[in-house]
Amino acid sequence: MTLTIGIKSEDKEAKTSAAETLIAELTARGLKVGAIKSHTHGGFDLDRPGKASYRHRAAGAVETVMSSPEVLADVRYRAASPSLAEALSRFSPDIDIIVCDGFADQADMTVTAPISDAADIADRAELALARKSY
Repeated sequence: MTLTIGIKSEDKEAKTSAAETLIAELTARGLKVGAIKSHTHGGFDLDRPGKASYRHRAAGAVETVMSSPEVLADVRYRAASPSLAEALSRFSPDIDIIVCDGFADQADMTVTAPISDAADIADRAELALARKSY
């Protein structure tokens, strides 16, 4: 089972910095960490005009998988934001912890940014993983 840690703050930069610090701390401990960035303030697009994936979408594709030897990206176009459960379903099953920049109200653990002690949060996360008590 994967533990989720949601980061909350009114300051978007503080959330991102907290996620970055926490991911680095957890990774340094040998954990496999995933990350979710909730983008609720307007759309974003990974495709660029003229690129093949952009042209596929323009032709009507609602989902595009782009692959290279180093990266596999699955882009789905939808009318509404996914739930945390739907976003989590996209991760590999061997991920230990997923840090959520957003979705804090739905995560197993919640921290408020800015964070002053990433090591303490990582200690609590490892304890929760060991106990599976989340």
